[in-house]
Amino acid sequence: TGAQVGRPVDQNSEMVIVDSLTGNDVTMTERFNGKAVLMVYFATWCGACAQELPELQRQLNELGNPNAAVLGIAMEGDTAEQIAVFRENHGIEFDIWIDNAGNDRKLIDSGVEAFPTEFVIDREHIVVFNDPNAYAGEAFEALSKAAAKQ
Repeated sequence: TGAQVGRPVDQNSEMVIVDSLTGNDVTMTERFNGKAVLMVYFATWCGACAQELPELQRQLNELGNPNAAVLGIAMEGDTAEQIAVFRENHGIEFDIWIDNAGNDRKLIDSGVEAFPTEFVIDREHIVVFNDPNAYAGEAFEALSKAAAKQ
């Protein structure tokens, strides 16, 4: 079924995922408290992801809103080394976390069936966008609006 628009994410969950850059365990609340977040589920081997993620980076740079963030969640099987190469080859600067334990499901019922899949969570931790057939512009428009809300 996937994340439902209007549904709050589970802030009580202990979503702990490994940050691909630092190797440290991180949580959504620690890293993104008070920010709207576009979560993009992807795989390093995915051709569409190799096009989508650089576009999200470009749009994030253009937006320049400190209340907006993009978070890549690499799916099971991707390694920190593969992600580092992917980031370098595609100019990705936003956080990418590795979730080999399925912990993201504690935070959001992602229902990911294809890559890339994008969700937007507003600054109050409500899912405001979920369209598995969306393209980067649609999801980013939702992020921009969510980040601008007071």
